[in-house]
Amino acid sequence: MIEQIALLVVGMLIHKGTEKKIFIIFNVYWVGLLILLKIVPFGGYAISNNTFIMIMLFLFFINLGFLLGGKKRESDNASIRNEVERSYEYAISNKLVCMYLILSMLFLIYYAVRYYIIVQEVGGVEARNIRYFVGPLFRSTPEILFYNYIIVPSKYLSCFFIAYGFFRGRFKCKELIVPGIVLILSCYIGGGRMDIVYLLFAIVFAFLFKERSSIRLTNKGILWKKRGLIIVLLGIVASVGIMLAMIYLTAYRSNQYSLSFSIIGKYGVKLFEHVVGYNIGPFGALDVAIQEGILKNKWYVARSTIFGGIEEVLQYFMSYLGVSFVGARNELGMVLNQPITVGNLTFNALLTALCWFYSDLGILGIVIYSFLFGFLVRYSISKFYNCKNVFVMAILFHLLYQYMVLNLNWYLVTVGNMFYVIGLFYLSKQYGKWRRHKGFS
Repeated sequence: MIEQIALLVVGMLIHKGTEKKIFIIFNVYWVGLLILLKIVPFGGYAISNNTFIMIMLFLFFINLGFLLGGKKRESDNASIRNEVERSYEYAISNKLVCMYLILSMLFLIYYAVRYYIIVQEVGGVEARNIRYFVGPLFRSTPEILFYNYIIVPSKYLSCFFIAYGFFRGRFKCKELIVPGIVLILSCYIGGGRMDIVYLLFAIVFAFLFKERSSIRLTNKGILWKKRGLIIVLLGIVASVGIMLAMIYLTAYRSNQYSLSFSIIGKYGVKLFEHVVGYNIGPFGALDVAIQEGILKNKWYVARSTIFGGIEEVLQYFMSYLGVSFVGARNELGMVLNQPITVGNLTFNALLTALCWFYSDLGILGIVIYSFLFGFLVRYSISKFYNCKNVFVMAILFHLLYQYMVLNLNWYLVTVGNMFYVIGLFYLSKQYGKWRRHKGFS
């Protein structure tokens, strides 16, 4: 604990700007979680000292990686906003990007209609479970893989494009139509709320990286004050809209398909309970899973759960050749899907990112993976300031989202996440070639 406090103090002293803000937000958030765990333990279950030590190790090494991950970068200046805006204009006019989002929207409309029919037949609760398996919605394994691998990444890109308006300080409605439809339909199919959480974090990140220096260069102070006021008002409207969307999805998951003041009040309270439960519940579930031997350190090494998405693709490919094996990620997934009794409550699916680190290499996995991911996040911030393009920015936002929800799960393991990052990396390289061809310095 002393080492953790020392790292926090050092980080606050040596970091500046956006890096410092992110570092402080992350640590304040985790300190708040640990205090909440002590004051309001999930299900009345107090986690063991061993699990607390694991959490402290995780925090120490992820912060150490963050502190050491920085490299020399160009200083923050007004050109960052202009450079990113140029790459954004390239992105929204790129045929590949436009075609991908439009096709994703069309597929989502098709699946949304099919999902609506299922909801009418079996109700929202049962329909939500159907979303994750081959059945009435996805009628074959290739179909559900196509949705998870190809269509799902479109919601991340859509969230980023919507949030980008807060970074640039203005919105163009025609640029938000397709991303908005993609996001709404993605939320509807399965009634998932994490897509809204992703958008919320993306908006926060956009404000954190917004350059103030460019505003000071203009003499039109009144214009910028008005624009700033409009952005604040839009932020308030967006916050209210996001809250109502979260409440509606919470009610929807309980077969309530309309909103009234009484339903907003009832499910608003339920949403708050879910927020608290989802933030502290994974720690209790992790502790029980380890103490009772439900979660075991398998020492996968070559069969890594952290990079299990790669193995998952290989698993499905080999199955068509008649070779059957269960990948490390799927094996762990079967463990996570089991209901775990935590005190007087049950929990499943979310056991923090630590369970993925631990299942690979035990305590050593927590040390190594925490350090490497902290290093990667800090390096990505430096990379963005040096590259200054919207595709690197989207990758950075994606990594920062995982950074902020490590208390829930390790989402980067999925193939859809991997394809999203690879696709952005490819587009970044293509933009670099286009930029050099146009003669930009």
